[in-house]
Amino acid sequence: MKTSFFVRALAFFSLLLLLAASPSLVAQSPAHGTLTGKLLDADTQEPIPNAHVVLLRTSDNSLISSATTRADGSFRMARVPFGQYSFRTTVLGYHPNQPRVRFDARQTTVALGNVALLPLGSQLASVLKTPRLLLSVLQ
Repeated sequence: MKTSFFVRALAFFSLLLLLAASPSLVAQSPAHGTLTGKLLDADTQEPIPNAHVVLLRTSDNSLISSATTRADGSFRMARVPFGQYSFRTTVLGYHPNQPRVRFDARQTTVALGNVALLPLGSQLASVLKTPRLLLSVLQ
């Protein structure tokens, strides 16, 4: 009879321990998202390798995540906490691109697809074609 009591007590405490651990298991559900995309030159449609891309929190512009594009221009940011962010590119010779992205329980993956960056030379070429406009820019 003592063995039976011991087994029941062990089973009871095991069940109690399991129930106590279940809220922490629920709390560990993923509260993170993943951002993917590919940087391309808008004029040539060529990939832009080794470019830096960052996610900044919209409310205070604090850095949340960063990545460097691969040889094919693709990037991936994993484990981004839920929230609203500005995606920014830092590529010399290109105009910045700053789309906003949001991660929440319903949208844990954001695929930006092809992000085309306009080369600075494209705008400069149009300025150089009109000398008067160039003079007004320089003054």
